[in-house]
Amino acid sequence: MVAMDATATNNGTQANYQYNIDGIRTSKTVNGQATHYLIDNTQAYAQVIAETDSLGSRLKTYLYGDDLISQTDSDNTTNTFHYDGLGSTRLLSSDAGEQSDSYDYLAFGELQNQTGTTENNYLYTGEQFDGDLDQYYLRARYYDQNVGRFTQQDEWMGRDGEPVTLNKYLYTHADPVNGIDPSGYMSLVSLNTAQAGQGVLINIAHQHVFRKAFKKMGCEVGFALAEETIRHGIYVLYDSVSGRY
Repeated sequence: MVAMDATATNNGTQANYQYNIDGIRTSKTVNGQATHYLIDNTQAYAQVIAETDSLGSRLKTYLYGDDLISQTDSDNTTNTFHYDGLGSTRLLSSDAGEQSDSYDYLAFGELQNQTGTTENNYLYTGEQFDGDLDQYYLRARYYDQNVGRFTQQDEWMGRDGEPVTLNKYLYTHADPVNGIDPSGYMSLVSLNTAQAGQGVLINIAHQHVFRKAFKKMGCEVGFALAEETIRHGIYVLYDSVSGRY
């Protein structure tokens, strides 16, 4: 079911996008060439598991574990992803286990250096880069790495006690070294607070557990985690001693 159509233009290139009822992108058409995305909603965040053309022919398939493991092209060439601590793709390796591509980024995600020619859209923080827009698709919003800001406003009103949260376009509280924002709503960062006599500690190393826990509860959380959540008023406590949530 198509919930919304949208058209965007960048440097003379016009692209049309379709989104489902949950706001997840399901297709993209550029110069009459359509790419359809098969979405897996059982992941911590909706993920593309296959891309097809307008005839239904396979363009790419993706294999997931906790994160994206590999991609296979239409010619059955498979490349495996290798990430840094933030989750950004730093290397691709071939079926033979040899390095085929490498990527270096500036702090806010601008691609600084690249080697190799493999067609790959999963780059900074492991998210999908849209070359026609020159922006990252982060589900609820698009992120422009060139300016370090989202291109649409955040739906959250922010908190008067934290002026930085009142900026509707800010990416990860302007702290991209420690934060990611896979939902486009709220940032997942290193949190270390002592609210409500308990405290919360969630860092990059525990993000995959964090995502899965809150996917099951059906909510998005971020900087305001210890005091409030945007949708359901649920928060999780992480015991840094026992390592349990």
